[in-house]
Amino acid sequence: MNAAMVKTLGRCPVCGGTRLRKLPAPGHWIGEEVFGDYEGQFALSRCLECSLVFVNPAPSQELLERFYSGDNYSCHQPNATTPARRGAEFVLALLREYLPPSAGRRLLDFGCGGGSFLEVAVQQGWEAIGYDVGPSALKACSGRGLHVVSRLEECAPASFDAITLNHVFEHLEDPGTVLQSLKHLLTAEGRLLIEVPNWRSLRARLSLPLLSRHFGFDERFRAFPIHLSYFTRSSLELLLRQNGFRIEKSTTVGFGLEELIRRGPDKAPTPATRGLAEPQPRLNGKNWVKQQCKKWFFRLGWGENLLVIAAVGQRPA
Repeated sequence: MNAAMVKTLGRCPVCGGTRLRKLPAPGHWIGEEVFGDYEGQFALSRCLECSLVFVNPAPSQELLERFYSGDNYSCHQPNATTPARRGAEFVLALLREYLPPSAGRRLLDFGCGGGSFLEVAVQQGWEAIGYDVGPSALKACSGRGLHVVSRLEECAPASFDAITLNHVFEHLEDPGTVLQSLKHLLTAEGRLLIEVPNWRSLRARLSLPLLSRHFGFDERFRAFPIHLSYFTRSSLELLLRQNGFRIEKSTTVGFGLEELIRRGPDKAPTPATRGLAEPQPRLNGKNWVKQQCKKWFFRLGWGENLLVIAAVGQRPA
């Protein structure tokens, strides 16, 4: 076992704070074939300054690349399910709502995986390009006739009207540096959309290690130890502002409670509905109560995922 495969951070990756509190590691791991030899060495820390929770000590970049290049990483495979398409349509509709009328339709999907989101974007008329470094992802996208690059340097500055990071940001070792790179790729009127798991969701609150070990509550959504950062709304917004972005929209989406109880090793969890993307039924008394419950669920910050849309620079006067 190589000690160099484990790294310890003395500062928070978001705010640089040094007041860190150690937290118990999740009871459920993924990637045992790569990380199994290091069990007991990875843990979690919480920054007492900005509330970010992050893996610390964490796997080295070399160890993470070994996992991502393996055959068991399913995010690099195409996902053509109805929930995946519905999620893509929801994100694209939201982007159109926040893009100025004068903006174009050129999009970069950072961490495009198997290309399912890209495919929907192309079908809707976007000039969409994907970025990924995983060999399986590049092969899957190319096989579907999608435009994908493995180096951001292949993209011209100020050339994208929208950049999406859909459940990618939490995997990044240095999210601030990535934000700086993406900021220079956006047009002046462009928008950045980030969706990440919500550390303070109702599902996260009910997925404690104790409940996971003794009652079968599911911690797999934490994807420990490859999810390097676990954001709250405040820590994600702080990171964006520190890197020159202004927040246009910040909310929580998705219920996630249908995946709370484990289904067993042979049954993959089904994607959670975002709730906000569902067609609105004709209101009667029962439906009105249901819609109000949804509204307050997300307003209280209990949604499974955080979703933020941001623009570059200060708000125009």
